[in-house]
Amino acid sequence: RTALAKLRMEVSAENWPAALARAKEELPEIVEEPALGQARGELAALLPDIAHGFAEQAKEESDLNRAAEIVEQFQAAMKLVENPTYLPASQRASQNARIERTRETIASVMREVEQQGKLTETIAQIESLAGGDDVMSAYARRDELLQQYPRLRDHADLLAAVRGISNQLADRVTLNSDVVTALKTDRDSPIVGSAALADVSGESIAELAGHVVPMVIDGAVYTLAADSGRLLWRRFVGQQSKYAALTSEKEGADTLVFDSANDELLRLSGADGALVWRLPVPGRCEFVVTGEDQLLLAMLDAGELWEVDLASGDCSRRVVFPQPLAAPPAVTESGHVVQLADHSNVYLLDRETLACRGGYFLGHARGTVQHPPVASAVIVIVPHQIGRRRALLHVLRETVDSPGLALAQPPWAMEGRIAGPLPSDGLRMAAFDERGALSLLAMDPAAEEAPLKKVAQATGGTQI
Repeated sequence: RTALAKLRMEVSAENWPAALARAKEELPEIVEEPALGQARGELAALLPDIAHGFAEQAKEESDLNRAAEIVEQFQAAMKLVENPTYLPASQRASQNARIERTRETIASVMREVEQQGKLTETIAQIESLAGGDDVMSAYARRDELLQQYPRLRDHADLLAAVRGISNQLADRVTLNSDVVTALKTDRDSPIVGSAALADVSGESIAELAGHVVPMVIDGAVYTLAADSGRLLWRRFVGQQSKYAALTSEKEGADTLVFDSANDELLRLSGADGALVWRLPVPGRCEFVVTGEDQLLLAMLDAGELWEVDLASGDCSRRVVFPQPLAAPPAVTESGHVVQLADHSNVYLLDRETLACRGGYFLGHARGTVQHPPVASAVIVIVPHQIGRRRALLHVLRETVDSPGLALAQPPWAMEGRIAGPLPSDGLRMAAFDERGALSLLAMDPAAEEAPLKKVAQATGGTQI
């Protein structure tokens, strides 16, 4: 009775370490006493009380290192609860529900402790990789952590660590001024001649005379007369070619297309498809015309951005990135080039010098960014497909104090899969998914909190 009274006093005071110490000291001394049988009912409540007290204390503890110590004390208390000498099955039955709730509480705490331990370990690994040759492995360490603990994606310490890596990679962007010369003669072909057949219906539009419309279908580029729809010519360019573009919006513009069958960028006469020039490139590429005399050519696998003269097809400057690229760049009105890497990062370049002005850690995985960013005055929109049925539009803003990018507002969520590049006039932007749903968005660079706002939306019913 005296031993239980001392134990009861510590439990009543909620002094769980003292209660545990008292139980471990007193119980072995009284286990053989006949009177213990009469006191088992009280002991059946006291021992779970101690374990429950430790569990609640661990749950409320903000210092996870201290919480880990309390978990060890809980485990010591549970050894007493699970000892049939002190708590036989006949007495334990009434406490089972409470014991299980206590186990669930401590399991939650243990997950938090383990998560914190893994987070600390991963950050140390990331920091140890900084500055080394294997710096890209830092992102793999982060991905491994998030697979196990996805809630840590926005943890401040983890973000700070990977942003440090992204800043280092921005410092590793280099400029190569070796000239790559375009070829002016076409490849020899065993095909003597070919004929393209097409039906044309409807009336001509006189205002569009002299303009052409190029498009890529099933590995071939077709160019139509814009006024009548008449097929002017076609050329096979390979199944990996995605699109064609015009050198300008003026009458008599030529067609630009990537020939994936031969790894060449082609400029073809808009009128008849004759070769103007062909530029050999190192694998997959996508491009954007940035003016009347230049285009920017993103070498996706090679991780390079080429500045190409539209007239000659020659490349005189190449930006070399430390990782592959995801899509063609965008050029802001403030004179910067926004280039998306194949994962994790966005790079900001000076348009005139092509020097890298900084990097931004976006955190996208490989293959989840397939369309170019949209740029207005100082706002950059990055389309990011995070699943089959969900996409995000990341809204970034150019920073004022020093060249760089920062988050302008929380990402804009979209249902469905983004169907293609986002058309924009610099002030408005259209986003549509493969079901045909359309959102019209307005970009207001002057808005401090929400520069991207929805203007209108139409529900789709036809899959694109």
